[in-house]
Amino acid sequence: MEIWRNTDLNDLEGEIWKDIIDYEDLYQVSNLGRIKRLERWADGANRYLKTKILVSTMYNNGYLFVHLSKNKITKNLLTHILTCKAFKSNVENKPQVNHINGIRTDNRIENLEWNTNSENNKHSYKYLNRKRISGNNNKKSIKIICINNGKTYDSIGLAAKELKLDQANIGRVCKGITTHHKNFKFKYLEEVL
Repeated sequence: MEIWRNTDLNDLEGEIWKDIIDYEDLYQVSNLGRIKRLERWADGANRYLKTKILVSTMYNNGYLFVHLSKNKITKNLLTHILTCKAFKSNVENKPQVNHINGIRTDNRIENLEWNTNSENNKHSYKYLNRKRISGNNNKKSIKIICINNGKTYDSIGLAAKELKLDQANIGRVCKGITTHHKNFKFKYLEEVL
């Protein structure tokens, strides 16, 4: 079982807990990236909350978050950021937390580091084999045709570059959201064939 799915109240091997900043005495985060709600009376409610390991939810982009409540206000907070804030100082005030091994669900403190956006991107290319993709190399590129001149393009980006048009607006035309962009009409090539 992945650590982030483990809701056993017993500490896992080597697990250390610290209060979550701004949520002291309400929630704790462990060095393994698990989040614990501490027992207490609910804010303004007449019910008692028992200690509980919270299950993180996954955003579409693969990052995990939890719902934390304080003073009747609930926020969705990213698990890796909560873990890093609790266990690693950020003396250089870097704005991002990087997953060293590239696995977004691995929020163990030894897998996290403070980074700048630039450092994060360089890491993804150098260590995680992320490839630069553009034009014909883009496996997601879909050929389009300009109805005005009959020319086919290997991607929306290449058409935008050659015709000096906005890429997003060409995409809207191809999807049928709008009929044209600066008097140009486009279709996905597969729709024409």
